[in-house]
Amino acid sequence: MAKHFVVAVILGLIGLFGYLLYYTGYFKEVQIEVIGAQELYLAGIFHQGPYHHLAQKITTIENFFISRGISSCVESFGVYFDDPRVTEWERLRSFGGCIVTQDLDVMGIKKLLAEDRRFSELSQDFHIWKWSSPTHLQ
Repeated sequence: MAKHFVVAVILGLIGLFGYLLYYTGYFKEVQIEVIGAQELYLAGIFHQGPYHHLAQKITTIENFFISRGISSCVESFGVYFDDPRVTEWERLRSFGGCIVTQDLDVMGIKKLLAEDRRFSELSQDFHIWKWSSPTHLQ
């Protein structure tokens, strides 16, 4: 009787182990797919000062794009270069703006910014960077 119990427990553990292997996908075929780079354009401005002031400048850039019908702002972003716990507020550096899906003429945008009084203060610090996400496996 004890012999049958031990065999049943061992078979049960083997069955449980097999089920766990199946459940976790151990027997599935692995498919590797190479995804190419996606080109994005980061349109924004450099900012020096308290980080919470950058949000207002990002909103201004979004409004400029909307008012001129230049490009839709896919998403907003902010890049913060300094640690605010170590750096004085007035020396904090950041870059923020919009991710746009089309290549824009930097000099043309700067000219439009300078001509419009509402956005003229942004014209000096405005930049567009072409960014390609790296190719990766999925």
